[in-house]
Amino acid sequence: MFRIAVFLGACLLPLAGLFAQRTAHTLVWENTFGGDVLDIATALAPTPSSGGYIFTGYTKSVGAGGEDVWLVKTDKNGNVVWQKTIGGTKNDAANSIAITQDGGYVVAGYTYSKGSGESDVWVIKTDAQGNPQWEHTYGGLEADQAVAVLPTADGGYWIAAYHSKAPTKSSDLYSSIEGSTASNAEATPNQPRQQVIWLLKLNAAGLLQWNETYESADQNTPTAMLSLPDGGVLLVGNTLTKRPLVGGFAHKSKKRRQQNLAKKYRHQRLGRTTSSLAQCR
Repeated sequence: MFRIAVFLGACLLPLAGLFAQRTAHTLVWENTFGGDVLDIATALAPTPSSGGYIFTGYTKSVGAGGEDVWLVKTDKNGNVVWQKTIGGTKNDAANSIAITQDGGYVVAGYTYSKGSGESDVWVIKTDAQGNPQWEHTYGGLEADQAVAVLPTADGGYWIAAYHSKAPTKSSDLYSSIEGSTASNAEATPNQPRQQVIWLLKLNAAGLLQWNETYESADQNTPTAMLSLPDGGVLLVGNTLTKRPLVGGFAHKSKKRRQQNLAKKYRHQRLGRTTSSLAQCR
């Protein structure tokens, strides 16, 4: 059995020279949420209008079957106000949540229950009570997944995701297939998928306005997204490669569907994964 534990505390971290010194903190409250099976929280947001919080993730304890998107609204003391599940008979989950301009919520994640591929990006807009108002899936034939959602000034949404596809001949994944050649690697049904950063811009109704992929010969996945004052976004993520030392990447799109390589960063190697930054607008 897995249950969610949420903690609220006060903590002060003043800087002293180059080091952060942690001071004493006080636990204000804690609570657990969930049933008798698997319940996972992935994202949390404050609800300014009510002074409480809302978190999302997925649950197997309740719902339509498999894992379902889970929305839990609490008051300021962590007491459940309401909770909702959204999903089909297969595994569905949310990875990010944001407050919308009308006081509702938008969640982004993935679904195996619907869509056109193995898994698709799934974006759901709800009212302030967690009732779905619209939902859309986006994706191809392979596994696609959203990791972050942010509202935009025009009432739409940024979606940071990754898109899976068959590896190109120049990719490390292609050349890493043991015993493969140019002819038989493409025919291998269980070969690794190459994952590329996928940025989507949606309008207020969740309809796709444009999308762009950012890729290299490596496996790139975003993990977080930040809004910028100029209306753009900053993406941070990971690059998986065979090379012993690699640089992360930064790119800035000044116009829709225009990409310029701006600057490279060198990162300390952690296993075979390095961190990456990408800026878009």
